[in-house]
Formats: sequence, C-alpha cells, structure tokens
Amino acid sequence: MKIVVQGLGEMGASFASIMKQNTEHEIIGVDNNTNTLSYALKHNIIDKAATNLSEVVTDADLIFLATPIDIIKKSIIELSRITLKPGVLITDAGSTKSEILNVASMYFKDNVHFIGGHAMAGTQNSGIEAADNELYQNAPYFLITSPNSDVIIDSLKQIFAPLDAKFITISSQEHDRLMAFISDEPHILSYALVNAVVANIQNAENLGDYVAGGFKDTTRIAASNPDVWTAILMSNREAILASNQALINELTKFDQALKDENRAEIHRMISQAKTVREQF
Repeated sequence: MKIVVQGLGEMGASFASIMKQNTEHEIIGVDNNTNTLSYALKHNIIDKAATNLSEVVTDADLIFLATPIDIIKKSIIELSRITLKPGVLITDAGSTKSEILNVASMYFKDNVHFIGGHAMAGTQNSGIEAADNELYQNAPYFLITSPNSDVIIDSLKQIFAPLDAKFITISSQEHDRLMAFISDEPHILSYALVNAVVANIQNAENLGDYVAGGFKDTTRIAASNPDVWTAILMSNREAILASNQALINELTKFDQALKDENRAEIHRMISQAKTVREQF
C-alpha cells in the first residue's frame, strides 16, 4: 500500500513511523521543511520525501493529512483538483471536525473516500523529533461518521490496526462539542491562568523558582504551539464559546460562595469534582 503523509510533526511522523514497520507499505512524507524531510529519511521514518503534495498522490492508496487545520482545508481543495486513484482513502488528524468535513463534502466526488479522524494523543511538544512509535497506543481515536461511511470506517480501522488505538465513531457535531470541553477549554484555562499571573504578580519572570506542582501541572499545555492552537480555537469557536460560558458559570459559583462565606457550598463543589475526577 502506498501511504502519503502530509505534515511530519509529532502526529504525522509518529503515524508514518508506525506504518513503516510493515514492509509492504511505501511511506511518502510530504513537508515544506527540507530539514524535517532529511531527518525523516535518516531515521527511517519514511521511504521517500517530497515538498509538493500533488506530485506524489496520484497513485496513493491512503492520504493522511497531519497539518494545521487551515492547511488541511487547503489540501482538500488541492486534492479535489487532482486525478486520484479510484477509491483512495483520505483522512486527517485535525482537532476539530465539522469545518473540515464541510469542506470535504463540498469538494470530493464519490470516487474519493474521506473519513475525518482525530486521535487524543500527542504532547505539548511539536516537530519530527517528538515522533513516538507508541504515541497512539491505547489512545482514543475518533473516526467521524457520515452517510454510508460504515464500510469505509471498517477498512480504515483495519489499516490503522498497528496504531493500537481505541477507535470511537462519532458525529462531527458531537466530536466538536466534546473537544470544546475536554481539550480546547483546558488549553484556554491554561493560557488564561499564566497570563493572569504575569499581569498580576510582580517578578513573574521568576515564577519557575517557586511554583509548585499544582501550577505546573495545570499550565503544562500553555507551552503548546501558538500557531496550531490559534487555528484550532478559531475552527471550533462556536462550541468553545458555549464551553467558555459554562466555565464562567462555574467560576461565578465559586466567586459567590466565597463572597457569602458559604463553606458548605465550597466543600460541595470541590467534593463533586473530586468524585468525578477519581472515576477517570
């Protein structure tokens, strides 16, 4: 099987490296960074390298788009203008799905099978040097349902079996609402907390000298790539605005309980969160 992977960051390079373990696969890596391509070839992550997607996809069996969301959308449009192999499978690794699925439905014809995907894997690190052959292991991997997609999803699961991920089928709307709460909101909270400290604490540049584990754990993901996360937040803005308001409502409850010196209510809210957190 000829597999083209566009975007050799942590997610794409990890996927390429895992799939390359099967010697029957030919892995073509596409990236606009020639140093990244050289690293991928040197470390046996890919078989061949290219900087132009259109030059290597005409006979591809599977195309895996692992770039930022804005580039994924552009790549879908680019691919729609190329004569691809009939029945080619195309999937992506974007963190939001409705916007991408809408573009795909507009541009792809029936002879191209597009399945939106998103693995709950990855770290705050980025770049090909973060590639990890165990990155997807036991990670929830969402595959987005659409009319008549069951057979294609089953085929993709079989191809992706070496990832050892936990595949979950879900609609794009359900996915994006879920991600707003469990992925996007934690990032916003992390960024906001760090920025609040910088704005209100003197000598914030020396924060690393005295912060404890709680602050470090809570703000770890504030080190994430700004370009990637700006695109993600903008892509899922409607669902995020709703989750932002839900979080504001919860903060307001804590605020009011503190103003009222309501120890019982504070204890109840903390206990409720503790119980739920311990369940997972």
